[in-house]
Amino acid sequence: MEKDKFTIKDLDLFYGDFQALKKISMHIPEKEITAFIGPSGCGKSTLLKSLNRMNDLVEGCKITGTLLLDGEPINQMKNVNLLRKRVNLISLVWMPEYIICVRRPLRLATILAMM
Repeated sequence: MEKDKFTIKDLDLFYGDFQALKKISMHIPEKEITAFIGPSGCGKSTLLKSLNRMNDLVEGCKITGTLLLDGEPINQMKNVNLLRKRVNLISLVWMPEYIICVRRPLRLATILAMM
């Protein structure tokens, strides 16, 4: 059995008075694939952004509970840039016109770079 990469315990996240995440507890094992599946607005991206402290950039965001990366509390890590290199979140760019077939990946990369 692999060790936990992330340990999340009783995680609550607030945007001002609005509670976006409520008592999230889970273990994410190292060297395994973990999927977050759910409807729009259920907190998937909010939880993912908590893993690399991107929510620190959101005014009025408050997080309580325990969030560990390799046993180390994420909120106590001094070098947030190093954390974000270790825990990278790649946002999906929705471009339905390119979903069917990408015959020219270089052209698609050029278009994405201009966005």
